[in-house]
Amino acid sequence: MIEPPWLRPLYHLSRRGAAAGEVWRELYELPKEPLLIRATLLEGYIPAEREVLHWDGQLAWAAVEAWDLPTPMQEIAVVPLPLALLDVLDGPDGARLPLWAASNLQPVGQWRTDRRHWHKRYPADHADWARKVAASVNSGRWKDRRVPAQTVLVRELQAICIGHRETIEALLPLLTHVGKRTASGYGRVARWSVVPLPLSEAEAIERILANRPVPFASDARRGSLPLNGRIRPRCGWTPPYWYAPWHLPCIEEEDDTLRSGPQPPRAPAGEIDWFAPIVPEEQER
Repeated sequence: MIEPPWLRPLYHLSRRGAAAGEVWRELYELPKEPLLIRATLLEGYIPAEREVLHWDGQLAWAAVEAWDLPTPMQEIAVVPLPLALLDVLDGPDGARLPLWAASNLQPVGQWRTDRRHWHKRYPADHADWARKVAASVNSGRWKDRRVPAQTVLVRELQAICIGHRETIEALLPLLTHVGKRTASGYGRVARWSVVPLPLSEAEAIERILANRPVPFASDARRGSLPLNGRIRPRCGWTPPYWYAPWHLPCIEEEDDTLRSGPQPPRAPAGEIDWFAPIVPEEQER
């Protein structure tokens, strides 16, 4: 039995009684291969962070639901995932945090941005619970608000990862939406597909590193620093991405996909076009 790298903090117990450490050991021992993840959307999505969607972050939410773990709002801990590890880095308070082998989710084909509005209204259905039934909706805490949000309208998203196909496919039904404000219907997913990639593990890792934030201190980047990369002084790089105490200085490709129009993510010279059909469509069915 191979002893998995030590990740910390892991959840002590899930609400179903299975130790997260045991779940992580089982996931680590699973065989993994390069995979292409595709999501077909029914509705535009609101990017979660700096116009980017992180595939490992989306998968982590599905894992929390599948294994009945406390949500990050209840307890901050590492969520074990059926993905390969690129590195394990030290964090605050003795944390050992994973760098997962997963790229960002990228728009495929034609896309455009749009400005939608979501509405913050007084929860009238809960008014009976309040001490004061009357509440001002013109000012103060319960003021009605019409908040603008930039959405991305695109038919398909895709990402590259190295993981266990069957376990990922089992988690995908729980990912009905991507991005933010999903309760309002944004980012609704019609279909997921997971297909093997005809790439070696080294080639897949090179692509993944070129399309995700990587801590500057990580050994995963050594010898392959991008010529067009940039340093972000504080950047989320592991789920949950919003948790600021785990942020580190990161190096990231100059990917202006959502700013200057459709274009492939940066990749080393000589590789195939990201938007070219890597796997024939009939193999997806």
